[in-house]
Amino acid sequence: MELEVQDVDMTAPMPTHVMCVSTEKTTDEENVLVPVHSAFLRANWARLGNLPEFQPMDICTPIKENGEELDQYKFARGDVPLINLQLNNLDTISHLLAYTYQRCPTTLLIQLLGPLLEDLWKYENKDMDWEQRAKEWQISQKIAANYTYPALRTHAWFIHDLVENANIVGMEDQGFWWACDTAMRVVVDAIVCQDRFDEDDHF
Repeated sequence: MELEVQDVDMTAPMPTHVMCVSTEKTTDEENVLVPVHSAFLRANWARLGNLPEFQPMDICTPIKENGEELDQYKFARGDVPLINLQLNNLDTISHLLAYTYQRCPTTLLIQLLGPLLEDLWKYENKDMDWEQRAKEWQISQKIAANYTYPALRTHAWFIHDLVENANIVGMEDQGFWWACDTAMRVVVDAIVCQDRFDEDDHF
């Protein structure tokens, strides 16, 4: 697939492949196409398999009719191989790829829990204890008070789908799993909190 990259630092690594992400139910128009760097994928995804060989993209410099080179308008162009990846859900691919590149559990936890997160990241790489569970329950209560029951159920399924997709690609980084496990506990506790203390019928 021909790919052209503009308006970025041309000294930065260029994409090596284009990934086509699909599900069993999506059409070609609904599939997601995203440029990727194989080094990041290989470093994090154990079930990636063999990737097609690639050639580095060419760095092109536009030239005026008088022969003057326009260095400020440099761009990269080349044919890059296509990787076909089938997942259970397309909505979570941006989170999965963002973590693959950043490898930051705190950022992922903020993305999954939002502004009510407080300081849960301080428990990363620590054994679970009552202090952490008490802190999570406090956050769950706040989330339960600020979000609707349907919204919480939808978000719990989103985290579930993110985990399922990470299993498919073989995500190896333990920080990813810590962030997802923590977020799921907090969201499910928020659902329990609403179920326990709210007598309204949620279904």
